[in-house]
Amino acid sequence: MLLSELDLTPKHYVTLDHDHLESSRVIHGNDSLDVVTPYKILRTRVLQEMDKSDWRIMAVTAAHEGAGKTITAINLAMTIAQSGRRNVFLLDFDLRKPGIASTLGIDYLKRGLGDYLSEDKELGDILWTVGIDNLVIVPGLGRFENSSELLTSKPMRELLSAMESEDGEPIVIVDLPPVLVTDDAMAISPMVDCLLFVVAEGETKRADVLHSIELLEDVDLAGVVLNKSRDTHPGY
Repeated sequence: MLLSELDLTPKHYVTLDHDHLESSRVIHGNDSLDVVTPYKILRTRVLQEMDKSDWRIMAVTAAHEGAGKTITAINLAMTIAQSGRRNVFLLDFDLRKPGIASTLGIDYLKRGLGDYLSEDKELGDILWTVGIDNLVIVPGLGRFENSSELLTSKPMRELLSAMESEDGEPIVIVDLPPVLVTDDAMAISPMVDCLLFVVAEGETKRADVLHSIELLEDVDLAGVVLNKSRDTHPGY
């Protein structure tokens, strides 16, 4: 399939519930500055690093579950989109334990990325807008045991290539599974430009961080995000 044949125009819209977003720590229009500002700082630093190296596809991951990689990926994608400077595609690559849809409160949707990759579904079935300009979400739904095979398949490579080739130099953010839980992060690493690694203060062990980065040594490290710090804000 030619990349030009992939229509990346979202055909579906879903409304997000602000109460659910707040309970999930997802930023939205009513957030105070002390909540939004750390993510704006993260956005600026990330865009500077990506533009300097002409990167388009960023993977967000952690050593283990619970560090906050999914909420970091979501909030980063939203703040980039809300700046109005770039279009953003946010994809859930955690096909065994997807978290983006449930975090956003849209896990009632019928099809996700795994369905598109495994069942030859229409691309338009999995592209969603959520009321935020410049943001397109590709959720993960269900559980796919052959996740690494799906993520490295030809349709997946074609989809990523089409997204990064879109006009306006869009940013593609993918939420990867934890590095030390499955081989998915290692399998997908040749297809991404850079890595944002998330650690949780008091929980993530230094040895696990070093081991994870060693396993992904072929991917440029854009930065490390510290979650669950004493001041409650993510640090870059």
